[in-house]
Amino acid sequence: PWMRNGVMGTGNSDLFYLGHKYAMTGGTGAEENDNSNIVAAWGDDELPAGYGHMYDNYTFRYVGTPSAGNSAGSIEGLEIMRLRPFRRNPGDRIEGFVGIGDWVNSAQMPEQRLDVMNGLVRIRQLPTDLEMTGSTKAMVVDATGVVGWRTFPTGGGTDCRWALNNVNNLITATSWSGLCVGQDKFVGIGIAGPVAKLHVNHVPIATGSHTAVVADLVAAGSSTDDNNALIAGIIARGRNVRAVNINASPNGTTTGLFGVDATVYDPFSSSAVSIAVNGSAQSGGITQQVIGVQGKNIGGNSTSRAGKFIDDLEYTGSLIPPSDINLKDNVVPLTGALALIEQLQPKRYTFRTAQYPQMNLPMEPQLGLIAQDVQAILPELVHSSYMAEVVDSAGTIISPEVNYMGMEYLPLVALLIAGMQEQQDQIAQLQQDLSLCCNSGVNQGRSMSSANDFGVVETDLRIVPNPVAANTQLRYTVGTPGRVRLEVSDGMGRLIEVLEEGQRTAGEFTYHWNTSQLAPGTYYCTLLVNEEPLVKRAVKLNDR
Repeated sequence: PWMRNGVMGTGNSDLFYLGHKYAMTGGTGAEENDNSNIVAAWGDDELPAGYGHMYDNYTFRYVGTPSAGNSAGSIEGLEIMRLRPFRRNPGDRIEGFVGIGDWVNSAQMPEQRLDVMNGLVRIRQLPTDLEMTGSTKAMVVDATGVVGWRTFPTGGGTDCRWALNNVNNLITATSWSGLCVGQDKFVGIGIAGPVAKLHVNHVPIATGSHTAVVADLVAAGSSTDDNNALIAGIIARGRNVRAVNINASPNGTTTGLFGVDATVYDPFSSSAVSIAVNGSAQSGGITQQVIGVQGKNIGGNSTSRAGKFIDDLEYTGSLIPPSDINLKDNVVPLTGALALIEQLQPKRYTFRTAQYPQMNLPMEPQLGLIAQDVQAILPELVHSSYMAEVVDSAGTIISPEVNYMGMEYLPLVALLIAGMQEQQDQIAQLQQDLSLCCNSGVNQGRSMSSANDFGVVETDLRIVPNPVAANTQLRYTVGTPGRVRLEVSDGMGRLIEVLEEGQRTAGEFTYHWNTSQLAPGTYYCTLLVNEEPLVKRAVKLNDR
């Protein structure tokens, strides 16, 4: 039996069932082969092969009023779902396709077991007890939207795709047999033509802070574990062998250009030592020279440096600058060193650490020279230097740039040696003069430093103690009777106080100087005898 247009009939043409399906004998007898409670069955005399049969489908449609809009108001109506019997070739078994969409108005046909024309597919809740930890296949979708699967390659393949090995490491471009033959297969991130095993290229299109590669390691091991965010190792032979080769090249104006910028921060203060950059080198062969860290300045300006340390520099080896005679020209003896040394003015001072925090200057009192003072005497030892401004991630200036003067202290060693030699020559000459004078009883017109032996009193000034305490003695000797004035000036030469003034006979005198009102620093005590000055320096420390 069949139903067509609401009329029951018999036969096999254009068959449609809605209800129970029966197989009867002569219209009577028991039902047979009833495998469902309800069946919607339709059929035709023959199902042609190929994609062209448009009229053997079972469709579900919504038909609205002409004002319903879209195809819902058309004669065909809005098709919501289509059931399609299908076979590609004559003699193929018939398959059933289910299509979701308005197929009739789009003039298309469902071509897969489940074919969604457009729109999204949503699963509101995934199963919570079906985690597939041991799965080795992944669902993929091709360019036409067909869903399929593929197996994760696990080594021994014939291509160079990403692989999942037996310990669940995601790898590629390995040395397995048959995979990446010739080892010329590279991995590129952000670049179509990589030239290394891993080549990362980042070309930002917006302003802000940009980074090509970030290596972060958050370890949860014990204190005896070794943790490394990035390890670079190399075993090779060549003209230049580098484990890491870093090149920073600006594409415009920059305020700071760093080849390596390393920071170490231990919030737990549990590390025995914290090192931002650790360089070590070891040779097991015939290497000519082994260097842990090397810096080289190629180009730039007068403030360019091969290395710069914004803090104390500590080393346990030797400081070995080049000094080979084969490297030098215009070698001449250093003369006049004692006169230069006498002009140098060593100072005691403290740095302005609060005003220049980016320089990390030491807070303790310092002993040294002032670059501007040295520049007037030995300009070749003084150099201009520069500290770039420090900005935060938003571009706000935290510390401004600093231009300052620095100087070389190592050449002073040669100056001191030459000055000492000149002084020794002078002492030897004085000793010779003294010997001649004592042997002959005549000074031959020479002025002797030991003239007291001949009844001559020399003008002198001593500060005891120096550095000075709260109460200090100024012990002075007047060699020639006359007008005497004893005064004190500050480190800039400005007069602070006249301690005493008057007529003095030849002899020794003592002035008790109370310095409790003076601030720590350098002062100059001047003894004037008949307007002839004699100056001695006094250093006042913090009262303790």
